Amino acid sequence: MKSALLRTAIVTAAAAPLLVLAPAIASATAIESTADVIENDVTASVKNVPLGTLCGATLLDQATGTVVDDIAPTSPGDDGWQGYSWGAVADGVYQVRHQCTVDGAVVFEVTYRDLVAPAGIRPLFGSIGAVGEPGLIENLFGS
Repeated sequence: MKSALLRTAIVTAAAAPLLVLAPAIASATAIESTADVIENDVTASVKNVPLGTLCGATLLDQATGTVVDDIAPTSPGDDGWQGYSWGAVADGVYQVRHQCTVDGAVVFEVTYRDLVAPAGIRPLFGSIGAVGEPGLIENLFGS
């Protein structure tokens, strides 16, 4: 009888830390992230980050693997959003790596590759044409 009680106590004590960590890890799966290049600026963000989670980002030169800039993990605001920006990067191909941790354990990590700077010219809103050129809508309906 004593060994059955002792075994139950050991199993319960071993499972207790898992119950405490389970909500933070489970909610970390809801984290969403983005990375993009706008002209020569690389931007990135994470959202839906639970309280107690620290998130950071690293910008790497994809051709050489060199770290261009590393933003230390910080706690996002109450809204769970954290933005990052690297302005006026040199022409090239980049990677952005997001990493979020809870008590030192990685709960979210993703890498965006093939981010080319400078970014190609994007169409104007409501237009199908390059910036500075009349697009389909302007040609059909006038400017």
